[in-house]
Amino acid sequence: MTPEEFRAEPLSACQWYHTMELFPGIWTPGFSFDNVVVARAMLDLVDVAGQTCLDIGTMDGMISYLLERRNAKRVVAYDRSTASRDLVTNGERFELARRALDSKVEFLYNMPFARVHEHAAKLGVEAFDVTVFSGVLYHMFDPMAALAQLRNLTRTGGVAVIEAAGVLSPERAMFANAKGRFYGNDDYWFMSAGCLEYWLRFFHFQPLDCCYLHHFLSPEGHEVVRMALICRALPGYLAEQDDAWMRQQDQNKFAMDFVESFRPVAANGSLPPVRVNASGNPLVWRDEEQSILDLYSSLRLQQPLSAAQYPELLRLALTDR
Repeated sequence: MTPEEFRAEPLSACQWYHTMELFPGIWTPGFSFDNVVVARAMLDLVDVAGQTCLDIGTMDGMISYLLERRNAKRVVAYDRSTASRDLVTNGERFELARRALDSKVEFLYNMPFARVHEHAAKLGVEAFDVTVFSGVLYHMFDPMAALAQLRNLTRTGGVAVIEAAGVLSPERAMFANAKGRFYGNDDYWFMSAGCLEYWLRFFHFQPLDCCYLHHFLSPEGHEVVRMALICRALPGYLAEQDDAWMRQQDQNKFAMDFVESFRPVAANGSLPPVRVNASGNPLVWRDEEQSILDLYSSLRLQQPLSAAQYPELLRLALTDR
């Protein structure tokens, strides 16, 4: 595709989700959502070269194209809706950007998140080395099932980069977006930092690093933030010493939804762990072995990032790697 052919496409002038340079000096008219800053800050620490990667909630594909440029072996992008009437998640824009960039990213679309594993298997991928799950969790009716599905899609030893809106609180609670008190769109559950950390460990993830940006203080006094984490997929749960309840997984005490939703792929001993670099952010650990990250305390100790600090992360230039 040439720049002239791109400009001739009606979609080139419509509202895009991401701001991306598709040809020298030619940018998509996208938004500048600040949550991209923390998602990319964590993703920058993951060595994706030679890895199979899944970008969940890809929208126009910014993260997918970035993974491809970082020499990922294979990149699959997923977004649930691609209807033309949808002003935000229009799959036609993804396809147009893919053609403009001559990208080899594969695209899964128009299916529930629960079916991504099935369709990825048809592509020959049982589980991915690296998954990116940004801007999705708080949109889900069932965030527990979403985290279970994310672990199913991440191979043991692999890494998930998770970014979500939430409440900066140690309380292990999910806050309902009643009356749109936090966000005014299709947003349902806002996990606290303490809650998100706990359920990640329950679903066999180990948080390794984190950062956040401040959004606002709600009228009730809740600090609404965008949290981003890097998590290692483990072969089992990660329970604190006094957590006998989580250890009931050993006795198969959790049934019904747990068994139906949670089916992680068994570890492949021939695959080494995905390499993750340290951010240097201050981190607080719950145990001497530094295996259980205290997400709330770590975030509270850090200075929040801001879009003003890193404006270059809000968009994707052709030179970005």
